[in-house]
Amino acid sequence: MKANPQQLRETLRLTKDFLNVRSESDLEYALEWFGKITGCDSILAVNFTCCPDETTLKTNATFHQEKSHGKCDSEIIINNPLFNAAKSTFLENTNNSQLCLPPCGGVGAMIGEKNESTNTITSLLLVTHEQNSLQIGYEISQFLLPHISSAIQRYTNSQSITETTHTKILSIRELDVLQWIGAGKSNWETAMILGISENTVKFHVSNICKKLNVRRRGHAIAKAIQLNLINI
Repeated sequence: MKANPQQLRETLRLTKDFLNVRSESDLEYALEWFGKITGCDSILAVNFTCCPDETTLKTNATFHQEKSHGKCDSEIIINNPLFNAAKSTFLENTNNSQLCLPPCGGVGAMIGEKNESTNTITSLLLVTHEQNSLQIGYEISQFLLPHISSAIQRYTNSQSITETTHTKILSIRELDVLQWIGAGKSNWETAMILGISENTVKFHVSNICKKLNVRRRGHAIAKAIQLNLINI
């Protein structure tokens, strides 16, 4: 069974939505429309590094028709035999697709493409209990995958540039202060640990807030965690 004209029109509209994807949550919203168009029960979109020995998930976006189903944990995905079998296939072929039996039941199809310039793979897993929905989803996913891959690369690159920029803007001492106040230390405790005065710590905190474009130290800590500037 092939996609009907209405589904094709909705798919074309969806390609425009992918141009506005700026985050993983935006991608999940687009996947929700993808699911409504195809009738698939679940859609998983992942982007990961191509290294055979070590896998890092850069994107893990999920859509479920059944809202009680939660988001898949990244570690569970990485250690799943189905994912690892697909990864091995994608490493050997720039573009690949295959039918599969998902661990959650039903029938599934996995389609992926390798980006040689970024050394990453973007993959879609479609899951449904209706064979017709799977066929339609499989057909449409082949058309949408390049748009999804481009959207992921766009927002992950933007995050990487932002993170690098802020890391360069903050001095080593400011990063030290940020790490300790992020760990819950007061200005006085941070001063004692770093061997500087409490007023110097306050001066650094003020500069950190200005450079991260926030008003409060709590916001600075939250943004620093988001940008991977500190480890808590």
